[in-house]
Amino acid sequence: MPHIYLDYNATTPIDPLVAEAMLPYVHGLYGNPSSGHFFGRAARAGVEHARAQVASLLGCGIDDLILTSGGTEANNHAIKGVAWANRGRRNHIITSTIEHPAVTEVCRWLETQGFRLTLVPVDEYGMVDPRQVEEAISPDTVLVTIMHANNEVGTIQPIAEITEIAHRYGALMHQLPRHFHNASRELQAAALQEVPPLTGTRWDALLAAVVEHLAWLHGHPIPEWVNEPERFLD
Repeated sequence: MPHIYLDYNATTPIDPLVAEAMLPYVHGLYGNPSSGHFFGRAARAGVEHARAQVASLLGCGIDDLILTSGGTEANNHAIKGVAWANRGRRNHIITSTIEHPAVTEVCRWLETQGFRLTLVPVDEYGMVDPRQVEEAISPDTVLVTIMHANNEVGTIQPIAEITEIAHRYGALMHQLPRHFHNASRELQAAALQEVPPLTGTRWDALLAAVVEHLAWLHGHPIPEWVNEPERFLD
């Protein structure tokens, strides 16, 4: 019996274009991009070229991107960064009871550092009720962190409503987006290997191959490409 893979929310198969785009870096340009010799400089050029492509795609500045080794690291940067930057002014964090450990573990660690943590419940479908977020939020809330689509059951959360509540109280919104539609604009952590590349686009293959993960920070409008991506790709 043939097997059918349905776990794209965890990771996706390597697109042939991605594998082809990575071949020069696997067989020849395999240097450490932090090294000063030829191989390191060549690898660094590939990373920076991909960084510029991501920035262009998202409509933000190159310096607004932090490239990380994975989604867990990206979440740690985003959540800890906001918490420590606002420590003493706002010390309350809201998340849900079904968030990924990459979020809940860092939130619980911050709780040991003096931050107050609220875990809002979900219903039988894994859905967060925005009204319960509003009941939990306060002027002391610095961050609301809710996954866009649950990685176990696929429930798509009402991110737009939750974001509106967070902003109304002056809190930031952090999410793990599965799509950029209706996405929160200030803190996102995305694992690009969990997003299938646009079919037939060598540009996207290089992007996904070289830049596996990213964190997108600080208030840029959601770009037009989310609705018609083909118009913005070579």
